Amino acid sequence: MTSSAKTIGLIGRNGAGKSTFLRALHGLLPIQTGDLSAEGSTGYLFQSPDDQIVFPTVKEELYFPEAAASERGERSLNRAKHLLEQHNGRHLVGLSTEELSIGQKALVCLVSVLKDEPDVLLLDESLGGLDAVTTTSMMAELMSSNQRLVFATHQLHLLTDFDEVIWLDQGSLRLQGPPQDVIPAYLSWSRELALGISC
Repeated sequence: MTSSAKTIGLIGRNGAGKSTFLRALHGLLPIQTGDLSAEGSTGYLFQSPDDQIVFPTVKEELYFPEAAASERGERSLNRAKHLLEQHNGRHLVGLSTEELSIGQKALVCLVSVLKDEPDVLLLDESLGGLDAVTTTSMMAELMSSNQRLVFATHQLHLLTDFDEVIWLDQGSLRLQGPPQDVIPAYLSWSRELALGISC
């Protein structure tokens, strides 16, 4: 399976292999057979913000890696501030991470990944806790960026403008192509499966 698409959606049932695929692509899991790689650096956003947040305060979570003065660190810090302000999150900087709602945690985690500007963004069902306004603004931010995006989600409506969708089933590729072809096929298969019809 190869792809040159800039925006790629990953779909499939729970346990289909979406998270495993993303974690392996990011280097968090070993590859048993074959070869899997992304061009350039990757930034990975976990499914649960609580699995990603490390520090007790938002400020440390966003700025600690840039504690050493450097041009790259300053640029990353400024981008974090800009992203928070853009998505109505400036007030979060002074809070502890324990005070945050699940949606606010998701926003902080997303900003912490975006600020470093990796070549490829890997999102593992990462927008599920966000409200509709923040989800819409974040998707606009992601779609307009220069980075490649690989987004595993059950929110199929977010993938309609993607270049490509990959449907995984039991760890294998079921279908790959434009969203207008893959999503209807997946929904039809899902309905048949739910009704007990053999697929």
